Amino acid sequence: MSCPYCRLVHNGVPQDLECGIVAFAKHDFQLALNLLLPFAEAGRPYAQCTVASIYFTPGTSISQNFAEAFRWWAESAAQNHPVACHNLGTMDESGLDGVHHDYEKAQEYYRKAVDYGIDQCGSGET
Repeated sequence: MSCPYCRLVHNGVPQDLECGIVAFAKHDFQLALNLLLPFAEAGRPYAQCTVASIYFTPGTSISQNFAEAFRWWAESAAQNHPVACHNLGTMDESGLDGVHHDYEKAQEYYRKAVDYGIDQCGSGET
């Protein structure tokens, strides 16, 4: 398939993580998911975090699925991705869609997010 953003032909196999990131930034969530999911499944933490964000975000072409978002953020956080840690903390704190309120676990994730490079206001390198 050809990426509409970089115009590279991928022959049905995503070759470039950047194409998925660009598709996500342009809100082309279906293409982003198609391109990023193989990288997420291969253990790439940035791809895992972005796939989680696609499942978490309402009003996209992808059905909102908090369980999938949580699963992918947990995979990414296990590799010390600061945004994933922060987002898991938010899910644990708020108890979104079946995630039990666990304030202690939320604080643990928030501390890890800070340790791994996110500032306490929630911004940082991803």
